[in-house]
Amino acid sequence: MSLAYESSAGKALKYTIRWRMILLIFILYTINCIDRISLSLAMPDVTKEFNLSPEVQGIILSSFFWAYCAFQLPGGYLIDKIGAKKVLGVTSIFWGVFAAIGGLAMGGFTLILSRLGLGAFEAPFMPAANKIVSQWLPDKERSRGITLIDSGAALGSAVGAIIVSSLIVWFGSWRAAFLVTGIISMIVAYIVFRKVKEF
Repeated sequence: MSLAYESSAGKALKYTIRWRMILLIFILYTINCIDRISLSLAMPDVTKEFNLSPEVQGIILSSFFWAYCAFQLPGGYLIDKIGAKKVLGVTSIFWGVFAAIGGLAMGGFTLILSRLGLGAFEAPFMPAANKIVSQWLPDKERSRGITLIDSGAALGSAVGAIIVSSLIVWFGSWRAAFLVTGIISMIVAYIVFRKVKEF
């Protein structure tokens, strides 16, 4: 009887642990998407400060996606080679670094570099998250797990517009908004790296 109880308690504990990890990854992905849209919200102020032409604005806004696309396959390779947790933790911290660096940009060129870095280090996120979900969740729970994480994209876009706009108004600076969101990204990424486990 006691063995059955311990077994049941153990299962409940493991269930709690794995869903806490999924929730942390969801929070990180929400922040990921806030960083991703921050430039679109700040672009009027950035354009005014740097006197950017429409063509340069287009290059800056699209540069994130060039790097994001280019680094998906290398990210997947690294996940298989060294593990999803390490790739997720390290790249998430570095995307926070590049998000913050965007706030220190001195012109269009440095802003493009920061966006390229952001895209490159955000690229492995979903492949790593998928691998962690496949490792920790049984078949009957995987759809729920990955759907929860993926919903962070919509939530990040929705609340990100409010958060980033509010930070710009609060500090009177788009630079400060980038620095704040970048630092928050690094802190949450570190927490996820410490808490998320891998088989």
